[in-house]
Amino acid sequence: MMFSARRVAVPAFVSAPIVICVLMMFGVFSAHAVPQPPSLSRTDAPLDGAWQFHRGVAPHAQEAAFDDSAWDPVKLPHTWNAKDGEDGGGKYYRGVGWYRTHYTPPANLAGRRLLLQFDAASLAASVYVNGALVGEHRGGFAAFRFDVTEALHVGADNVIAVKVDNAKADIIPLEGDFTVFGGLYRMAHVISTDAVHIRTDDFGSDGVFLTPAHVTSDAADLKILTEVRNDSPAARDVTVKTTVFDAQDHMVTSLAKRLIAPAGVSTDVVQDTVLKKPRLWDGAADPYLYHAVVELRAGDRVIDSVREPLGFRSYAVSPETGFSLNGKYLDLHGVNKHQDGLDQGWAVADAQQDADFALIKELGANIVRLSHYQHSQHTLDLCDKLGIVTWAEIPLIDVFEKNDRFADNVRQQLTELIKQNYNHPAICFWSLSNELGGQAAPLLASLDKTAHTLDPSRLTVLASNRYDYDPINFQTDVLGYNRYFGWYYRRTTDLAAWADRFHARYPLTPFGITEYGAGASVAFHGDEPQPIDHTEEYQAVYHETAWSVMSERPYLWCKLVWNMFDFAVDARKEGDHAGRNDKGLVTYDRRTRKDAFYFYKANWSKEPTVYITGRRYDNRFGAKRTIKVYSSAARVNLVVNGADLGDRTSEDHVFEWRDALMNAGANTVVASATIDDKKISDIVTWQVPPRLPDGGYTITDGATYLRLDAPKTGRRAGAQIREWRADAANNQIWNLTAVADGSYTIQNADSGFYLSAAQIQGNWTLVQQRAAAGPQTWRIEPAIFGSRLVNQPSGMILDNVNGFLTTEGMGVTFIPTRDDGRAGWTLQPALPLDAAGNAIKSNPENSGETQ
Repeated sequence: MMFSARRVAVPAFVSAPIVICVLMMFGVFSAHAVPQPPSLSRTDAPLDGAWQFHRGVAPHAQEAAFDDSAWDPVKLPHTWNAKDGEDGGGKYYRGVGWYRTHYTPPANLAGRRLLLQFDAASLAASVYVNGALVGEHRGGFAAFRFDVTEALHVGADNVIAVKVDNAKADIIPLEGDFTVFGGLYRMAHVISTDAVHIRTDDFGSDGVFLTPAHVTSDAADLKILTEVRNDSPAARDVTVKTTVFDAQDHMVTSLAKRLIAPAGVSTDVVQDTVLKKPRLWDGAADPYLYHAVVELRAGDRVIDSVREPLGFRSYAVSPETGFSLNGKYLDLHGVNKHQDGLDQGWAVADAQQDADFALIKELGANIVRLSHYQHSQHTLDLCDKLGIVTWAEIPLIDVFEKNDRFADNVRQQLTELIKQNYNHPAICFWSLSNELGGQAAPLLASLDKTAHTLDPSRLTVLASNRYDYDPINFQTDVLGYNRYFGWYYRRTTDLAAWADRFHARYPLTPFGITEYGAGASVAFHGDEPQPIDHTEEYQAVYHETAWSVMSERPYLWCKLVWNMFDFAVDARKEGDHAGRNDKGLVTYDRRTRKDAFYFYKANWSKEPTVYITGRRYDNRFGAKRTIKVYSSAARVNLVVNGADLGDRTSEDHVFEWRDALMNAGANTVVASATIDDKKISDIVTWQVPPRLPDGGYTITDGATYLRLDAPKTGRRAGAQIREWRADAANNQIWNLTAVADGSYTIQNADSGFYLSAAQIQGNWTLVQQRAAAGPQTWRIEPAIFGSRLVNQPSGMILDNVNGFLTTEGMGVTFIPTRDDGRAGWTLQPALPLDAAGNAIKSNPENSGETQ
């Protein structure tokens, strides 16, 4: 069974009178005439000047005479959660914010129809002009327009006031593992049109819908539906002219239809044509774009026009062989993406999105899931131009309500998503929900019907984390699964057995993996990485394993990493930064590509790649280490401190050299490969501290400056270890004895017991253990504060503060992750002890002390 686009004569959302036209062909593919720019029939003035902003309730702020001089000056785009929405704690402001600005329409707009457009307002907006309410919108991601012809005074000063509210309400998303940034976080505009115009009040759409069908490299059908609105008091004689241009702005074909537009209504005009030998939109291989200019003419005068992207492609999804584009198999691999940026929230500039997609392109991704809501038009334009297959989604997440008002809001946001983005060739999938629970199958079935009514040419999809048999999984054309084997549960390799089992049980259901990932801080590292430890090393190993499982299963129609970038989740506390999900392949500030980024680049991109991993894991102890390289080459050579360690070959683009010798001090490592007859190299310099000599050390908490202590209760085996003030007695001294490369036993100099780990009542607790029982060993690794002590048997990490300072100090425990940046210790040589356990002071002559 193959799931492909449905073919219909007219998009099924048409409800207005229809005029089917016989087309007049004015151009062919060999035409070279460059079109003249259309008349300035429709104007668009961005409201990008000064706005006044107030966070909080402001009675009477909608009134024109209201004094806003004490408010904060801002410019759009703007959010009031740029800081508190990403700083952790989950208490960012969710409530009302007010915006006010002044606008004077130029005199030449007199007699024209005026509209006020907002590209997005989160989550609900009430818009006032000169004190009068002109409209309200419920939904934080779609554009919306209000007719302000009567409210705006041409040639005079006008006050525009907007009340925005991002508080939780019966507006989706009700829940979601991301910060809901409030504000006017996209641009605002004043648009003017003639009284007869291409419709502007159809759920924020452009009023033009282009539907390619029966697409092959030999020919393609094209249906153009244009909604013509006549707001004048009498019928008007107009012509709809549609011109298709190629990527070089050469006219390909031109179609015209005359009609008498009835007064006070919208009329749907349908034009059909066949294009011979179209150049196909072929994804990243050849993202060829045409565009269509639709003009509304009164005689020889252009009274309105819009320009729309146009691409010709066909695609299908098979439950056995996955995704195909233009009749050819395409391994869909890519990323999920949120729209926020560090210290910007959702109020990101187009230039930031350009930079984001440059990184996505560098990675070699050929699909992007725009999670979990409608993204900007600029983002969709980038997907079109870069050839990135796109999954577009509404924010129906986790939970839902069983009432008409809620269902109406969901349906409204789905309609806006489809109608506003209908002409983007990159979009192949309309997603109805993410991880929705409960008895939601009837709602999803209804939404699926709505989506196919609005757009029969595309496939519907949802992302599920439900049980295999849940009815939710079978309400759309194709299915995506969010699966985190090896991170939140079980082992990464268990993904294979689950996927094979689901495929065997439901062989007619096409499904892919829409989320998989592991968190990583570029400050956290370890030689023995474990799940949930947030080390860069574990994230890399996780993705190596997950990709090896998925790449062997062509029935998985998509494979989408969660996430391309770290992003804000104010309620989270993990990794090295509260308020952040760190599963991104790139850091939140976009400055650092994590190791896993280069694993995928080596596998996905055609760009030659050689990359030495662990480059930020510096100043670690140990003379031997494993060096790992990612490369798109088949053979890689490694040189360490001038010594050639030889070549390695690999089919999975992962190359390893074990037991590479490091010297104390600086070590230069060079990996190189020949790709397309060109030598590509990567160089890393690692610092290796001298090995800690055997002897006594103080172990000090790098955050609190308290020292690891064995109080009176620590003089018996099994007692818990504490932290104590740095002026305590000799029992703060611990003897380190090297037993292996980078591994030590740690013995309390006072009691003779060894630092070790035991599980007492389910909690990892420090205890003492006699040498006769076999001392445990500890690896010493770099940390944010000093060094990290990692228990060898368990992989658990010595944590610091556990409770309140008492007469016996502060309890010390273990943590299974590196998500607490304070879990670092400073090891300093202590004074030697005499036979009685007392400190031996240095000779004053040698120490420089005076008596």
